[in-house]
Amino acid sequence: MNNFSKWYLIYTKPREERKALENLENQGFESFLPLISLMKEDGTRLKTQIMFHRYIFSRFDKDQTNWLKINSTLGVTKIVSFGNHLAEVPDEFIQELKHRCGEEGVLTQTKRNVSYQEGDKILVKKGMLKGKNVTFLSYKGKERIRVLLDIVSQHAVTELSLSDIDKKYILNSLKL
Repeated sequence: MNNFSKWYLIYTKPREERKALENLENQGFESFLPLISLMKEDGTRLKTQIMFHRYIFSRFDKDQTNWLKINSTLGVTKIVSFGNHLAEVPDEFIQELKHRCGEEGVLTQTKRNVSYQEGDKILVKKGMLKGKNVTFLSYKGKERIRVLLDIVSQHAVTELSLSDIDKKYILNSLKL
């Protein structure tokens, strides 16, 4: 690529990021699709997913390249623009992201299971209170918790089964 090439943001069709990446690369556009891999603390891989759903990055010189064909590339919806200006992504951002993702383009994050702390907000996933937001108060044995429930602006303390809520996980934040 020449010195006038810049990175631009490409908006893809739903769940077609990989197809868009492949088709852009087949047309000679340098492109980047960062992935994120979630791991348990014991090293077991949970899943690898796309870091920025529906977005990929592509590098080209807009004055020397027929970049308009990107909009008709399979898997691509459009090049992101603001008015008549293409959405440029700073080269430093892409380089740092590539550095953190390594040669495979995958950033590995460890998912740590941690205990709830008093005051944590929890969305109940199943059971009689499914869909309700509650505030964690304390553990009540191995399988139950005490929570604060807001019912019509009145607070009530109740107990729930731990199986009615998700485990609390922490991921290291990605700061670029």
